[in-house]
Amino acid sequence: MPKISIALIFGFLLWAYFGIYQLPYYVWTFALTQNWFTDNGLILFKDIIYHHTQLPLFALFGMSKILGNTPDMMRASSFILLIVFSFGILLLGRKISKKVGNISFAIFLLTFFTLFHNFHIEEMMASLFCIYATFFYLKFWDKLSSWWIFFSGIFVSLGIMSKQSVGLIILVFLLASVWQIRRNKKLVKTTIKGFMYFFLGLLIAATPFFFYYFVNHSLGDFFYWNIIFNFTIYPKQSIPYALKDGMIAAGWLLFSIIPSIYLLFTKLINKELRFPLILLTLCAVFLSTSLLPSFLTYKALPFYPYPLIIWGILLVNIDKRILKIFIVTGLLLLLPAIKSFYVDYLPTDAFNNRFILDYGDSELKIVDWLKKNTIYKEKIMNLGHHYVTTLARRLPQNRYVYLFPWLVSPFDVSTKEILKNPPKTVVVDWRTFDDFPVLHKWQFIDYVKTNYKLVAKYDSYEIFSNK
Repeated sequence: MPKISIALIFGFLLWAYFGIYQLPYYVWTFALTQNWFTDNGLILFKDIIYHHTQLPLFALFGMSKILGNTPDMMRASSFILLIVFSFGILLLGRKISKKVGNISFAIFLLTFFTLFHNFHIEEMMASLFCIYATFFYLKFWDKLSSWWIFFSGIFVSLGIMSKQSVGLIILVFLLASVWQIRRNKKLVKTTIKGFMYFFLGLLIAATPFFFYYFVNHSLGDFFYWNIIFNFTIYPKQSIPYALKDGMIAAGWLLFSIIPSIYLLFTKLINKELRFPLILLTLCAVFLSTSLLPSFLTYKALPFYPYPLIIWGILLVNIDKRILKIFIVTGLLLLLPAIKSFYVDYLPTDAFNNRFILDYGDSELKIVDWLKKNTIYKEKIMNLGHHYVTTLARRLPQNRYVYLFPWLVSPFDVSTKEILKNPPKTVVVDWRTFDDFPVLHKWQFIDYVKTNYKLVAKYDSYEIFSNK
């Protein structure tokens, strides 16, 4: 490996350690909560309503058995994921050329923490598997061996089991294969055989998950919350609360498509690079749908690696005069993120390696009350911060654990289900109802106000009891 690659890798390892361990780390307490539930026999989707695929949570549950269910475990998991992720980017870039690989990796080193210094593990794992799937897909066309695309299918399946939104990469591979067949019709049989192996890989990697939910009598719940719900109820109800900060990251990332298309319509790029560039561009376009419907910055992670490698190809192949225009425009799009990280954030928070927790004194007061007034593992209804149940070591009364309008909708149905076995203790954080005003129309809240006694109040929290 050239000295420049070794230097980049060594530099990145130091930068990765600094970014994860020496900057404030945002703890994804959701996973810690879910680990507590899983450890107590609750089945995701059946006993706990959730609408994302579960591989990241399963992986973190396994890590919690080794390192403990703590913020330190989350930090270590993030560091390991980032290393594996970075190696995938270098591997895919160098698959095109050593020079492209080194340039892409350098851009990655400069921009990753700029855009995603507090990344979400779900999106990171989905992106990681897509990167390796794309590498194996390109290897298939190099070697024309079906085993390479078989491995690609396995990694695509794992990516989907990390985040459903990356499923469109299957369509990307199909479209890219059609383009290859149009160039050489002799490849039809090889392609058909290859995709038989590809879908076999998809099935093999997904089977353990299906089997797990089948034996736990929750396969129907798995399909409803991962597919039907996400294509029907969720988009309609979440859009009014959608944020737009992800457009800053998306602007720079998706801008790479413009010079990519320009390059493809010129003779500046050789035939060997044309297919990888088409593939990378299609991946960037189709996987950018992962931003929907919320447009949060971390949702850009699934397609983030592809523009990096596209920029690597552009820097090597485009005429310098035209390249300057694209570089200046790209830098201007990236400038807000660069300023935010390197100017506003880094100087004040370097070596301030505290944990950033999304709960505070109010939640700790609720935990203290629950420990004094309820028994260990008693079932309660918590309509406040989910981590309260984990800290207090109390279990949920029903499957409505994470309070979002779309997860307790339709309101009349969830109310009837809850009242079949009403909780004795209900914790309510009225800030959540202020954030989602439609929740005030939830019939269950009216029932609590009418039939329960207010027994404690801490800031925006209230505790109701019918004991």
